[in-house]
Amino acid sequence: MSDTLFVQFVVKTFLSSKTSPLDHDDYVYGLVNGFSDTYDLCKQHGDFYWVDLDLNNRIKSAAATRKHCDQIGFPIDEGRAFVSCSYPGQLYQVYSWAKRYPNVSFIAGGNVVDVNKLAWNPDDIPKNMVVTAKSVEAYFGLPDWHHSWWIDPPKDLMNQKDHPVFFTYNLNNTCYWGKCNFCHYFDTNERVRPFYNLEFSQLPETDIFKMVCLYSPSISPKEISEVLPQLPDREDFFYRMYVRGSKDESDALMKAFQGRLNPELFEPFIGVEFPSKRMNDIINKGVDVKTMIKSINRLDRIGAKVSVGLILGLPDLIEADLDDLESFLTQLENNGNVSIKINKLFARWGTPAHDQYKEKSLWKLGPFYQGFNPVLTDSELDVNDRAYEMIEKSGITLMSNYKLIREVEKDPTQKHRLFSGIVGTEK
Repeated sequence: MSDTLFVQFVVKTFLSSKTSPLDHDDYVYGLVNGFSDTYDLCKQHGDFYWVDLDLNNRIKSAAATRKHCDQIGFPIDEGRAFVSCSYPGQLYQVYSWAKRYPNVSFIAGGNVVDVNKLAWNPDDIPKNMVVTAKSVEAYFGLPDWHHSWWIDPPKDLMNQKDHPVFFTYNLNNTCYWGKCNFCHYFDTNERVRPFYNLEFSQLPETDIFKMVCLYSPSISPKEISEVLPQLPDREDFFYRMYVRGSKDESDALMKAFQGRLNPELFEPFIGVEFPSKRMNDIINKGVDVKTMIKSINRLDRIGAKVSVGLILGLPDLIEADLDDLESFLTQLENNGNVSIKINKLFARWGTPAHDQYKEKSLWKLGPFYQGFNPVLTDSELDVNDRAYEMIEKSGITLMSNYKLIREVEKDPTQKHRLFSGIVGTEK
């Protein structure tokens, strides 16, 4: 094994949509990493090394996450390790390694640094650990996007057939709107792919299902029109993308699906956030609710597996917003291709929401601070809970642990029921 490693994580990720072709509520093996874009460059300098951190479904608190990470060893005692971190738990793992392997220089980067806007005091991390938002190319003094994309998944994952693999093909790392009050996709070290070779199309056709995220925080109409027509139309590929629910994006998708592409192999994720005009203005969504409804219904009609993102845990939510929510749910045609995913509002450090709301509990792993869930009054909690009940009774496929979280908040003795790997406080 080389004394220079490029470390990537395997993450068990629960499916966000029960309406995918997999047709079961299960997990996929997430292989999201920042080294695929520079595969040949990394191979020139060292070896790839996969780590199964398994934080998603076994670790239940920040304390348990720390304990879990502190038990995972590292394969070399001297050298250097570049580590691609997509989640805070992975960054904490690098911190834990750096403390225990002082003769290894750890260079941690990835979306968790560049996009997720974590905060930390440099004096609180080991001297042999660097946290950087630089691209791999920039670190080696080379121009971006001049290297080949590829991925070598762990062989045991590719030899099994029960769980799909999920990986990303990066288009860019910024949202061209970037004005929502909770948004953290702004002021990044912008990386925009100038060409689309779609090298993943050369992966061998096998029985294992491959979920490809065409990654952009908000894919643009231009990217839709340029990328989708080139995609391989294969039965072992399923594509996911984050899409604004505007008419321009909807038109571009409909045009792309008029060709050879099967819309049933696509999951556009549309962040509606909360479907009332008042909340739309507070969040600063930039697309009106009626337009988003039209976009969802258009895609639903042709068979695209639309995921609708909603947010609860909103301090601003009032009784009048529930009428708009009911109207929204009623107007969705629900031809069997729509699912709703609910997340609780999280005020990330560096976002307008972080300055706007009062903190309830800080989310922190080791020295790395993420943000907080806002405080809600009893009346605000009641409105949010009733919003959830309306969604639950709508008959639309629902993916959410909001109800479970609320039950645990009311009865902390049930905390063991939570499965999230990186949720918790230092307390």
